Amino acid sequence: MGASVKRLKEQRRSKDITLNESAKLRMEMKEEERRLRAVADEIKEICNGRSR
Repeated sequence: MGASVKRLKEQRRSKDITLNESAKLRMEMKEEERRLRAVADEIKEICNGRSR
């Protein structure tokens, strides 16, 4: 997931990208970042639950 966010950021920085494409990539990037945070939170919750 982290690699996916990185790839989207690189695509967005491209000089020959249109404004519309940039907006779509930004929306995709935000969604991937949200998913990444959700997975990280779930992992933390699992790890914290086992250590108790």
